[in-house]
Amino acid sequence: MEAAAPLSPIAAAFRVTATQLINKQIRLDWPSAPGHGYRILGSMSMATWSVYSDWIRASGYTTGLTLPVATNGAPRFFRVEAQP
Repeated sequence: MEAAAPLSPIAAAFRVTATQLINKQIRLDWPSAPGHGYRILGSMSMATWSVYSDWIRASGYTTGLTLPVATNGAPRFFRVEAQP
């Protein structure tokens, strides 16, 4: 996960929670706005980012995604991208 200095009070409230499940999958959850789109980007080095999920259209005020079990060569860093 990546963190940066907030640009606005709304950005300061945006926090992604990562939970490792019993089966070694990672669950990402974040606050969302209904109707807005979110997708996950992944990176091995934080220098280049690749799309890791399709756009998810939020239907509620919390959105999440369960990532598959990591294998060699799988991204180690994730970030959430948002669109209106």
